[in-house]
Amino acid sequence: MHVVHFPVRDYDHILLVQQKISTCLRKGKLKEGYLLLGEHDPVITLGKSTEPGDVQCDPRAGGRTIPVRSIGRGGRATLHNPGQLVGYFVCNVQELDINGDPSLLVNAIERAIIQTLEEFGIQGEQRAGARGVWAGGKKLGFIGLEWDDQQLMHGFAVNLNNDMDDFAYILPCGFDPAEITSVRKVSGAPVEFWDFAKQLEQNLGAGLNVLLNSATYSDLLLQLNMRPPWLTVSQFETQESIASKEILDNLGINTVCESAVCPNRGECYSHQTATFLLLGNCCSRHCAFCAVPTGSPGPLDPGEISRVVQAVDALNLHYVVLTSVTRDDLPGGGASVFAAVIAEIREQRPSVTVEVLIPDFQGNLTALQEIAQSAPDVVNHNVETVPRLYPKVRPQADFGRSLDVLRFFRDLDPPLETKTGLMVGLGETGEELFHLFSHLAKIDVQTLTIGQYLRPNKACIPIAKYYTPQEFADLKMLAEQVGISRVFSAPLVRSSYHAAELHGQIDRTFE
Repeated sequence: MHVVHFPVRDYDHILLVQQKISTCLRKGKLKEGYLLLGEHDPVITLGKSTEPGDVQCDPRAGGRTIPVRSIGRGGRATLHNPGQLVGYFVCNVQELDINGDPSLLVNAIERAIIQTLEEFGIQGEQRAGARGVWAGGKKLGFIGLEWDDQQLMHGFAVNLNNDMDDFAYILPCGFDPAEITSVRKVSGAPVEFWDFAKQLEQNLGAGLNVLLNSATYSDLLLQLNMRPPWLTVSQFETQESIASKEILDNLGINTVCESAVCPNRGECYSHQTATFLLLGNCCSRHCAFCAVPTGSPGPLDPGEISRVVQAVDALNLHYVVLTSVTRDDLPGGGASVFAAVIAEIREQRPSVTVEVLIPDFQGNLTALQEIAQSAPDVVNHNVETVPRLYPKVRPQADFGRSLDVLRFFRDLDPPLETKTGLMVGLGETGEELFHLFSHLAKIDVQTLTIGQYLRPNKACIPIAKYYTPQEFADLKMLAEQVGISRVFSAPLVRSSYHAAELHGQIDRTFE
């Protein structure tokens, strides 16, 4: 059996995870079950034996909203909130050494909790006729299982450091809330949450005679073909987003927002902005992460330049991001088109700030000089991933060449502001990211964006890992420590996402 420490507090999400595991077990898509350990934001759950009056008062009263969920486990009403350890067995009954007897499973869970409490200096006990665990004469351990056709779901909860006031909304398991306690109340001091969880995990494994193999939350979601809740994106169907889309469609403008299936495009359209995609909508390269169409690009559209400038005016943009497909088939890679668009924008709207997100132009110095002479305010060129993965992810690109492109613009006199971005979740290691950040710091890249790779279609490389928001915060800190001035790191960050705010060094949190 696998054990996963889940970093998500949303109860509905974890309930859905349980249901998907159970379905996959029934269909034979999973061979082993899971023990899930973690904590939840406040939620009241009602088991099959819930009685009228178990919810004592309206959990929406007093400005406080606590959701209520009716679920399939046994038992009556209970409450989960931060600081309470919850554990869910989602497995076939045969995986546990209980001889198919539910009472043996409940006893084993109670004994494992009591043993763990003892190891933390607290005397726990069982009570005849009342399931759960007591300490100091009050209840702190709860059990509620769903046993359906030799499959298990749900499990147990142990009050560690959680707020006891929330229990006033219910009769927890039919008891007066005054009879409920926590490890912190009994011992007089908080307990380290994951220290307790890991010790209980060991005791459960021993008590149930089951080997618990650690697995990551990311690995579990990838097996279940699910995304973590922090990657849920609003569609942003606003009047502004519809109007922006109409302007772009009516002018026949290509955007990377649409061509690359960007998850933020609805939000950006609602702010009346977009990233313009020059040189057509067909790329001459075949990168394994990108949804932009590839093949043999056609001739350049002579009207593209004027239409892009019209879109800038129609959207009343003050900050413009220009990017392109890669056109290795063109002399200079199409740098002259970037320069022409910038020149037209400068003539029509001289106060506009222009950022260019350029390809590597195969390292062509003439093309790079043409971009420099057009004087964009920011030059962005994405390294995308760590060097080791280039043959797999960017087979027609070269990491060293990308560094040379960025270095070229910093070596100018005066230097241009440079920016780069990368995706994580492609199979890179922490050490590789550290070395990548160090390379970027050495060539004085000012701005780095880091976001989660999301597979845009089945032809693209699979996701290797979902990074948590905390891991993105850790990457930001690491990149800053090696000397990169501005680092914007979060799951939905993209190279041109909120580019105007990033250029203005506006401090914001991306979620």
